[in-house]
Amino acid sequence: MKMKKGLLSVVFLLATSSAMAAMSFSSAAVTADATYSVKNTDESLLALIGNPYHSATENLNVHGELVLNLDKGFNKKAFGVQEESVYSWNNIFYIKNNSENTIKATVYAKGSDTVSLSSLEYDTASKELKALADLDKNNLEILNGFGIGESTYTIPAGGQVGVDLTLLNYKGGFENNKKVDIIVKAVK
Repeated sequence: MKMKKGLLSVVFLLATSSAMAAMSFSSAAVTADATYSVKNTDESLLALIGNPYHSATENLNVHGELVLNLDKGFNKKAFGVQEESVYSWNNIFYIKNNSENTIKATVYAKGSDTVSLSSLEYDTASKELKALADLDKNNLEILNGFGIGESTYTIPAGGQVGVDLTLLNYKGGFENNKKVDIIVKAVK
């Protein structure tokens, strides 16, 4: 009889613990203090640092953000780019990882409109624009003011990488004053 009572107690305890596990919370809110400060783009955890070798890299704007002006040339004067042309910059800016972990940073360009491929030489088999066939694949590419593709970099804690940029003004895509956002995303 004593053995049956002991077995019954074990079964009861197992059933109770299973029921309690099923009733445990699925979310919780806990208050904890945290601090941070807002810094310029070149001083943040994921820092973007202009290459002083290139005139296209301006100083930080009034918000402390890196600005690339691809019109700039000799003595930082604005010249612009030619229609039906390709311009390339090596290490136009750097991505610096100031965090304590290795990160993967993805870089791409985004224009205000969507790109129309109808007037471009597009190879349906390779799913690529023929104009891009000879370019380095790990390259930030802007075509007629639109970003094409993306580049991914693995950056160790405290390390930095340079980003190459190619600007293509191709087949009648010429417009004055193009604006493109360059997006850098990082994950651990």
